[in-house]
This record gives sequence, structure tokens and C-alpha cells, in this order.
Amino acid sequence: MSGKQQRELCPEQLAAIERLYRGELGALTCRGDTILDSPASVQVVLPGAFNPLHAGHTRMARLAARVLDVPVAFELSIENVEKPTLDLGAIAKRLEQFDEEATICVTRAATFAHKVQLFSRPTFAVGTDTIMRIADPRYYDNDTSHRDSALESIAAAGASFLVFGRSIGNHFRTLAHLDLPASLRAICREVSEADFRHDISSTELRGSNAANE
Repeated sequence: MSGKQQRELCPEQLAAIERLYRGELGALTCRGDTILDSPASVQVVLPGAFNPLHAGHTRMARLAARVLDVPVAFELSIENVEKPTLDLGAIAKRLEQFDEEATICVTRAATFAHKVQLFSRPTFAVGTDTIMRIADPRYYDNDTSHRDSALESIAAAGASFLVFGRSIGNHFRTLAHLDLPASLRAICREVSEADFRHDISSTELRGSNAANE
């Protein structure tokens, strides 16, 4: 993170997050101590668990904003297809990592087919690991027809992906290395390794932090 002041959630935000947690809200967008309009106005989205937020996330956001010439909002979904729903304490802790000037959307959208219903013709800034999961039938009950239907709905919503390379195993993988369904590849745009490479992941940072405790 930069040296800028990190956010401290205000009572209004805490109350709104609790409403979202209870299912009374589908999404919440905030910047600093301000609650903004619906996420439909957000054009570029960088989704993640941010556990923790690290320099790779912020570098991706800056580069995506420069490439697309549009401000980037971070998206934290409290639901995940592979993990338990975040509790209120975890949600607050993750949001408090961000600079006061960052725009953050908090949602219950566990899948991209759900996310495209919240944002209007969004571009998602993601790593190759995320694109691989979107294409993996394992996340669609091992049914490629369900996968293809979800991809069609994402494309029909006018969504696209700005794809950043990631270290996967012992190799740095860019979009060019991936075998993707044609319908998904058609809505992807690559960021070259020359423009972006960051090999540290949130998982590695969590392991390092735990080892130092």
C-alpha cells in the first residue's frame, strides 16, 4: 500500500455492510466514508478476496486505469464458490486495508455470471488464474453445457476481461498460454508480461505472515 491514509469504516458503512450480510442489500459501493450510488455506474472492476490486499492488486488497478482510461473499482464478494461466506469482522478488516480514495464494491456475487448483473457492461481486471477458473467445468458441476451457458450470459451482458499474467506452478502464464473456450477468449484482452509481472500472491503473503507471528 501507499503511504496514504487507510479507510476507517464509518457507522453508516458498518450498518450498510450488516444489511448486505443479512441479504437485505445485493451490493454496496463506497469511497472513503461515503456510500455511493449503485455499482451499475462502475465500468472497470478488479475483483478479489484481498486477503490480504497487496502491491500486485494496486499495480493491476493502476495499469488497468491507464490502459482503459477509466477509474477502477475493487470488488469484494462476501460469498465464494470455494469458501465460506465472510463474517462481518472479516469484511470490515479487508475493507480497512484500502486507501481512503479507493472505490470498493462489496457484493454477494460469487460468480461472474452474477457479477455482470450488478455492473453495466463491465470490464473485469483479472489474473490468468481467475480466467482459468471461469473456463473450468469443475465450477459448473462438471457440465460443459452449464459452463458454456454461463459464458454466453457474460458475453451477452457486454462484459469483457483485461487479463494479467500470473505465476502458476513454476511458470508465468499469460493469456496466450491458455486454452480457453472461443466464446471466452473473444472477450479477453491481454496485458503483456513486459507491462506487468508480480509473482507474490495473497496465499504466499498469508504464509509468510503466519511464519513471522
